[in-house]
Amino acid sequence: MRAGKRITDPIKDLAESGKLAGLLLILATVISLALSNSGRAASYLGIWHIEVGFDFLHESVLHWINDGLMAVFFFLIGLEIKQELQDGELAVKERPFFLYWQQLAACCSLPLSFSFLIPDQRNI
Repeated sequence: MRAGKRITDPIKDLAESGKLAGLLLILATVISLALSNSGRAASYLGIWHIEVGFDFLHESVLHWINDGLMAVFFFLIGLEIKQELQDGELAVKERPFFLYWQQLAACCSLPLSFSFLIPDQRNI
């Protein structure tokens, strides 16, 4: 019983502090990079084109990630921004107006610079 606690307690502490998700993301990134640059790259990259789904909705794994999971991701980001505007740091009324424009410009700068640097996006 005591040996099990020594293993599970640090994992439980990591999960409660929120660091476990970041560590798992880094681990998945390292594994993905290693597989895509190894001798098994063709079979690993072929995973993205496997067709999965239901009879009426049959798409590749890449399509499910790009359309489904990214929509959920941006929905959650929108909820976080809403929470910050209502109860967080962005809810402060005394904050100067130009800071809101600065934050908006920061959000728009990456997509705009991408569209200027890569004008023909059909080949991406």
